[in-house]
Amino acid sequence: MRAIVASIAAMMVAACNRGPEITCKVNDQCFVCPNEKAKADCRKDPTSSRCKWAEPSHCK
Repeated sequence: MRAIVASIAAMMVAACNRGPEITCKVNDQCFVCPNEKAKADCRKDPTSSRCKWAEPSHCK
């Protein structure tokens, strides 16, 4: 039981330590990218980049 609680706590801390999301907006569509290189690729062609579609509220 303690191992489960410890693993959940570790995941919560890891989620909180992420930096701000890297987003890319192309043709009024919002994408969340894992890094700056993927963001640069997203601007060229979002369908072939590693960025994932996101709700419009992610892009400001």
